[in-house]
Amino acid sequence: MTVRPIARRTTQDVCLYAFRFDMARRALASAAWVSFDLFDTLLRRVKGPDEVAAEAAESFAALGLSHWTSDEILRHRRAWTISRGAGYPQSEAEWSIADWYEALAIAMGIEQAMVREAGCRCELAAEIAGTVVRPTGLALLLEARRLGRRHFVLSDTTLTAALIGALLEAHGIFGLEVVASSEWQRSKRRGTIFCEVEARMGLDGLRGLHIGDNLKSDFVRPLQAGWRAAHLPLTDPDGEFDAAARTMLRHLAQTTGRPQEPLAGDAAHFVLATAAWVCQQERQLGSEATLFLARDAEPILAACDALHPAPGQRHYLRLSRRSVLLAHPGDLLLRVTLSGKIGKRSMRAFVAGFELPDGVAERWLSELGSDADAPLSDATVAAWQEVLRRNGAEYEALRQEQRALLRDYIGPLLGDRRKLLVVDLGWAGTIQDAIAAVLPDCEVHGRYAGVTRGGEPSSARASKQGFVFDIPAGRGAPLLGTSAGVMRLWELLLREPTGSVRRLVRDAAGVVKAELDAPPPLTEAALALAEEARRLLLATADCAGPSYRQVLALQDKVCSQLLERIARRAWEGLTLMPDGAFARRILDLEMDEGASRGVMTTLGIGGLRSGVSWWPGLVAGSLARRGLGRS
Repeated sequence: MTVRPIARRTTQDVCLYAFRFDMARRALASAAWVSFDLFDTLLRRVKGPDEVAAEAAESFAALGLSHWTSDEILRHRRAWTISRGAGYPQSEAEWSIADWYEALAIAMGIEQAMVREAGCRCELAAEIAGTVVRPTGLALLLEARRLGRRHFVLSDTTLTAALIGALLEAHGIFGLEVVASSEWQRSKRRGTIFCEVEARMGLDGLRGLHIGDNLKSDFVRPLQAGWRAAHLPLTDPDGEFDAAARTMLRHLAQTTGRPQEPLAGDAAHFVLATAAWVCQQERQLGSEATLFLARDAEPILAACDALHPAPGQRHYLRLSRRSVLLAHPGDLLLRVTLSGKIGKRSMRAFVAGFELPDGVAERWLSELGSDADAPLSDATVAAWQEVLRRNGAEYEALRQEQRALLRDYIGPLLGDRRKLLVVDLGWAGTIQDAIAAVLPDCEVHGRYAGVTRGGEPSSARASKQGFVFDIPAGRGAPLLGTSAGVMRLWELLLREPTGSVRRLVRDAAGVVKAELDAPPPLTEAALALAEEARRLLLATADCAGPSYRQVLALQDKVCSQLLERIARRAWEGLTLMPDGAFARRILDLEMDEGASRGVMTTLGIGGLRSGVSWWPGLVAGSLARRGLGRS
């Protein structure tokens, strides 16, 4: 048998699968215990059983224990299978791979224990290579553990319970009880094992559930035995990850309708998914230190320490884009190419985003005359570049001074570490570029909630990856209104807002420190809401943390795909309103105070103030489309 590629699914197929998955989840919620099939339920086969058997036979033949070839070993296995299955359906159980290896040893004239041990190792290695974690099965397993339900594997494979346990552990799934029909001498195909399980495991009279992919063995037979059953056949792998992400997101507590609860839940899952991804990236890159930049990244650091502690290797570093712009290798003040937090309505507004010494900016702008306050144009940019060239010596001295400040600010944290990871929300990696420029002997890799075009390009020494948005060159960037809005939500929900880093300064002792702006003012109601939401966020994180640790233990590819789906769904929850009442409550608390202005906006709709660019702008557009705008 060879596993064929999964065929293209119709909309009806996808809807039917989603219905089946939801039914399994609902049945699990009311079950006292649950059993899982192994292959194509918890683990998905990517190689057929015949291919796995051939690989195991080849590996065994390579051990040189006898003169038999892999083809001869396979022929013996097929003959053994036929002889053991001759009495079916009267025969009670599938044959055991361990029993077959003992029979093979007798045929070869070799000591049985040695062949059994070596053969089982070859079989296990072939099964590990031929399977991957099935996300939907994993999601239901995690849900069972969260609910505190007794759960175990009930498999009719030829593998022994010990081999099944080792196979699951190789895929990062630990601590499962295993029932192997070949050892219990009862059959799933005939249905005789189900009553035996009830009797031996003390489950008689309790409300249980079996989940599997085979219509007869995993659905019809348990129903005939009086069990409940959920049929979960294979479907499109992408759909599986989406379904698994939906289940993971249900780890937050039931909401009571207060607007901060769903908001805190989405924020918690985004933080946890991002933190788990960062932990995985630390492992993959072999990073020696991780720098969590700006106030936005502090909750990610706390979550990383909770999910996978790494004492002494992670540091919270207060920096901002404007505090490092003069240290940037692309000379941003000369290029005037990036938008975002640095306004570009006029040259004066643009330069105001740079921390130039008192009097320097005004003196240089005075050389532009009236053009300093005019809308930016190619001619104005060219004139500004000429001003900087005329003042080249002074300008270069300022750049070198900021580079020295940045180097001395970071250096004491790193010691002799040379492979660094920087973590932030994104989007252009400006701070990472500056750090890489002042630490030329280090690798500086950036991992962000999102990356868009801009800044220095990714390289082998300074790679950039975005978790939620990773925009390749040539494609449009995500809406600035969306990105800026979620950043602002982090500041409001994850901690009391603090001032941004204005500049780096050297104190009397020569130590470089970050000088902060005053924190933006917020109403008492907004602060109270943010504090309550933060408590709810921590409670959600505490509840869901064990499941994220389980995901983090999986194979890197499966871990990344599942975390990406979770993060995308949580991100969408932070930018889309559940209902009009929720949106109006947030807006009534004036949580748009201090928002950046003059960037992309959807405001001016629904009676809200114009010019604000973050999340409430999306709220206004959503309310207007639904006819729910405020009067």
